[in-house]
Amino acid sequence: MSTLGRIDQELTEVISHPSGSERLTQKCLDRIKAHDERLRCMVFVDEDMALSAAANLDKQLRMGARPLPLQGLPVVVKEIFSVAGMPESFGSKMPAAKGSKPDGTFIKRLRSTGCVILGKTVSTEFAFGQFNLNKPMPVNPADSMNERVTGGSSSGSAAAQAAQYCSFAVGTDTGGSVRGPAALCGVAGYKPSAGIWPMDGIFQLSPRFDAPGIFTDSVHDARLVYGALRNATLPPLPALEGIRIGVPRHWFFSDLDNQVHAAMEDTLQLITAAGVELVPIEFPDISFVQQYFAEYLPEQLRSNLGEDLLKSHWVELDGLTQSRLLTSKPRIPEARAYDRILHLKHSLDESTRKAGVEFWILPTVPCVAPLMSSFRGAREVADWQAYVSRNTRCVNALEMAACSIPLARKGIGDLPVGLQVAGHHDMQLLALAAAMEEIIGL
Repeated sequence: MSTLGRIDQELTEVISHPSGSERLTQKCLDRIKAHDERLRCMVFVDEDMALSAAANLDKQLRMGARPLPLQGLPVVVKEIFSVAGMPESFGSKMPAAKGSKPDGTFIKRLRSTGCVILGKTVSTEFAFGQFNLNKPMPVNPADSMNERVTGGSSSGSAAAQAAQYCSFAVGTDTGGSVRGPAALCGVAGYKPSAGIWPMDGIFQLSPRFDAPGIFTDSVHDARLVYGALRNATLPPLPALEGIRIGVPRHWFFSDLDNQVHAAMEDTLQLITAAGVELVPIEFPDISFVQQYFAEYLPEQLRSNLGEDLLKSHWVELDGLTQSRLLTSKPRIPEARAYDRILHLKHSLDESTRKAGVEFWILPTVPCVAPLMSSFRGAREVADWQAYVSRNTRCVNALEMAACSIPLARKGIGDLPVGLQVAGHHDMQLLALAAAMEEIIGL
């Protein structure tokens, strides 16, 4: 695998050409025009604003300014972010907000590091769940013959990255909404630890678990973006020889489809051959995490929107959102339920400490991307959502960082599979994931 990633190459091109950013931005806009009628990733594209921003960045370089860390790189962002000059929608027909709001901290950071924002990508309604029934969802670029799902809620950003609309894409992750779509679409997806990046200027579904995240072609690229946005000096990649990594086989490795099972076993063999010691981890019962997300996220959305707005615009909600809001019935107060999550976190931290591991690996999602035609009603979607987010929700609940690494495909027609690396230290996690990526290969 080349030590240079796509972002390295694009930065070199941007800096070395007098109109490098404008050329790269136009190339991305042309791809959107050529492919988005089929892929349906974008809800808003501002070509004039993007080209003007790119031209201004090029002009600054020609006048002798030092290149910015992400100089002239085109990006797309999930529609639940507020971006000055772009409409607000939050993936819903319900008028939760109108007009355009100022940039939040994360968008300001994108601009200050030199990014060019092309537009906004499709989200599920209020970033709530994996799929909507009443609106066209983005199509997974991994299959050129069939319409397959991308996962959610950052579905448009994942598909846009896989379709090469941008240098990198931005989403949010509450229970797997970056890592899941990344795995299904065949790109890298990084979810930071809670609080790494603030959530102002972003519609919040769950203040406890929401986090901005990024999609890139590779973990190598994700590290570069992380370093730029955090103004951090990246450590060298670790040698894998002798590193101990936890493998929680119970629960997380059960009920995998055949392609995911085969890809994971092949990958574990490669990692072992590189000198990594894979350590079995005994997890406590984590079934309550699924119950927590099913019962309390609907209540948090209801609280965020307010009863008056829900009553007056109920018919404008997607059918799946309506169903989840109607059927959620929390059995105990949320504060007591969250205490159980904290107890689980402390128990798991203790078990991993005793095992002498800081990070663990598992399948990102237990299946490859299904056909859109598989989903005919709320019941099928609800069952799939619980299944596909099984391995990602616990990472949010345990306040960990995680990265999904795209695994190499073995044959023609094979669909993408992702390997998830999770832990508590973001910079070290990304370094470990990048070192594993070099062994695994793309």
